[in-house]
Amino acid sequence: MRSLSGGTRIAMRLERRTIGGVETVKTVRRARDQQLPDVMRDWFGYDVVDREHTHHVLNPGLTRIELRVGPAGLGGEREKGYVLHHLHTPVAPGRLRWWWTVSCRSRELADRVADGIAWVIREYRWAIEAQQSMLAHPERGHEDVPVKTDGAVVLLRRVFEHLERLEDEPDHAELARLRTGVTRC
Repeated sequence: MRSLSGGTRIAMRLERRTIGGVETVKTVRRARDQQLPDVMRDWFGYDVVDREHTHHVLNPGLTRIELRVGPAGLGGEREKGYVLHHLHTPVAPGRLRWWWTVSCRSRELADRVADGIAWVIREYRWAIEAQQSMLAHPERGHEDVPVKTDGAVVLLRRVFEHLERLEDEPDHAELARLRTGVTRC
């Protein structure tokens, strides 16, 4: 299986924030002189770059991912990248609708990245479905064994579990606080 990581270990910074009354979790990875994986070389036309990659889960249904790459530094006209928004909406137990959009500086790059992201999503679908199956049957005795690299996922679960508790036993003051950041269209 191919991957977007490129096989290089990149240190990750984890940030937990409250934005508009809503808890968010963000990861930030920065690397210098990194060899890009094949799929990204095809997208951006660079072999070795400086790279910044963020994943920001803004709520259970919206994730914003940004990738910036550039040879010998970020910024300026040679920097390339994308902003990707994932929107995931539950439609039934164990089922969701998954939409995503990609934005780039040029339509040509956006088309290449969109084709590549669609391929990556298809590639990882088996893992997502296997995880869902495991989570749907706790009686089978599956147990989470978090490792150091799972810090963001563990933190996200805590945030989501807190939100689920609010749904089950509403704390009206807490719900009012969370709603203060909501803008109606």
